[in-house]
Amino acid sequence: MKRVAVVALLGVLALFAPTMATAKAASDPVYVNYEGDWAGYVTLNGASLNSREMTVDVTIQATKGRIPVNPLYFIAKAPDGTT
Repeated sequence: MKRVAVVALLGVLALFAPTMATAKAASDPVYVNYEGDWAGYVTLNGASLNSREMTVDVTIQATKGRIPVNPLYFIAKAPDGTT
């Protein structure tokens, strides 16, 4: 019963507290490519989350063709391929 009350209280407090988070820039660019059709480097310069708005600053440098998909998907992947 106490656990439910604590969870409910935290839920109510979360509604009134603005959410803020920031991420530091990546140390190195990430190389992305797809079956030889396109390739390039993506650098995460910074990211921030404020309430319901997320801002991401990236530098995309295509070295072959155009990068047609969201490159942040590739940055978010773990070395084993999971997201």
